[in-house]
Amino acid sequence: KPYGSATMLVTWTPEHGVPNAAKLHAHVPGAKADLELAVSGVLEEATCAFKQKKVDFGNAAVGAVKDFEITLENTGDVAAVCTMEIPGELSDCVTCSHDRFRLAAGQTQPMTLLLKATDPRKLDGYVVCDVRGCAPLKIKVEGTAIVPDVRIAREEISFGDEEPAPLVFDFASQFVGFECRRRVVLQNASEIPANLILDLSNHPDFDAEPCKPRDEPAPAPATQARPTS
Repeated sequence: KPYGSATMLVTWTPEHGVPNAAKLHAHVPGAKADLELAVSGVLEEATCAFKQKKVDFGNAAVGAVKDFEITLENTGDVAAVCTMEIPGELSDCVTCSHDRFRLAAGQTQPMTLLLKATDPRKLDGYVVCDVRGCAPLKIKVEGTAIVPDVRIAREEISFGDEEPAPLVFDFASQFVGFECRRRVVLQNASEIPANLILDLSNHPDFDAEPCKPRDEPAPAPATQARPTS
């Protein structure tokens, strides 16, 4: 309005490698020249570092979840704004507990990386932390996702008076309402745990459950010698 004024808010969002000085122009239609305002800022560089040298998941089972804790430390004198990124080669099997956070000077931020692979693979990549005001940080990620070697035991294992568990279950000839049971032993021949799911939804006449360990027989009471007269 005539003889009025307008207050403008100028916001600076600094980024690494971008000039910290510029000129703003206000264009007035019909004026010979634009109004010019020089702006500049001082960007104090934030410095952060991972405490771990690398992330090594070792051997992990396909389909199982394995975690690894990492810690980011602000080693500088100013606060840092950090954004965690999982590059494409790891994005389908690795997640991070933190996405974006502010880290005060001298403070640390623990985070958890979760690995859940859906197929066998060798992990070879980096998790990236973008820190506003400095170059991105990277931490190496290694590991191998393998399928556990689970098999039906071929040894003849005896369960008391019961027959050894066969590889082919033969329930013989039964009648309606009768319940017949067979035991089977599964062995994990690999160096990693295995998570098993037995799906009998298409066979409602069958059910399965883990066997309970048998109780050990109680030891016989000790006999004491009778004193001789």
